[in-house]
Amino acid sequence: MPVSGLVLILSEDESTHAATLQAIGDDPRVEVGPRRGRRVAVVVDTDSTDEDKVVWHRLQSLAGVDLVELTFVGFEPAAAHSDPTRAPRPISDDSS
Repeated sequence: MPVSGLVLILSEDESTHAATLQAIGDDPRVEVGPRRGRRVAVVVDTDSTDEDKVVWHRLQSLAGVDLVELTFVGFEPAAAHSDPTRAPRPISDDSS
């Protein structure tokens, strides 16, 4: 289950921003985060890499989005999402 962190760069035309943000937020797979100027942080949580690509392409094709920048991709096993109380496994450093 990929989880992607993206930064969307909105168009310079500020009159499109409200409609663009609404369209982004209408997708339940996308969580809209903080906005700073034309930059909007979003998290995309999908069931497959193919679905993840579909969402990225949809975001890029929205009127009012000039660019989609990838900042993070994590692939979590489905079991990690099924138990929200489960703590993540620690990262071990075997170099010592």
